[in-house]
Amino acid sequence: MKNTEEVIIFNQALGRRIESLRKSRGMSREKFAEAAQLASAFIYRVENGINGISFYNAIQIANALNVPLSYLISEDLLSDNEALYESFLITTELSPEKQNMVSKIIQVIAEET
Repeated sequence: MKNTEEVIIFNQALGRRIESLRKSRGMSREKFAEAAQLASAFIYRVENGINGISFYNAIQIANALNVPLSYLISEDLLSDNEALYESFLITTELSPEKQNMVSKIIQVIAEET
């Protein structure tokens, strides 16, 4: 990060990503904080871009969200790819037949655009 403004923007984007992932998993802030072994007030400050996180806390948060650490803090953080990644996570839990159906639906949608 080059300057304070970039750090603030990064922290805000990271907070939005964490909050989006938490909500997509149906977790309250309190349950998420418990799973991450962090204080709920700290999670609030992180999700709102007030606080940055240490490497250790990033690991705790990634584990609680069941995402790779590399996704949580990746360079594409500012590109808003949450919906695509969330869709990927959902499909990994489907049977191979349903994964194939999803793939065909995506192909049809892609052909229409």
